[in-house]
Amino acid sequence: MSNNILSCKKDDFFYLAKTILKQGNYIKFRAKGRSMSPSIRNGDILEVGPAIDDITPGDIILYRSRENTPVVHRVIKINESGGILTVVGFPLR
Repeated sequence: MSNNILSCKKDDFFYLAKTILKQGNYIKFRAKGRSMSPSIRNGDILEVGPAIDDITPGDIILYRSRENTPVVHRVIKINESGGILTVVGFPLR
């Protein structure tokens, strides 16, 4: 695996991430922000793979926010139909 670093805009990141993950591959990127500290710290390198099972509470996921920003948060609740996830940026203790 190559250790090349690519810097890109968030729209390009989403396109690349979606394409790479759909092919069954993993991506690595640098975390920005502190909402998941101490589990994930600002500047940590994250490795994300395609979801191979159902997403369950406690999982940490990468998703696109309503503000069109890449976000990594912990799932805390899934509605009964399984269609809506509730996430939180703070680690469960």
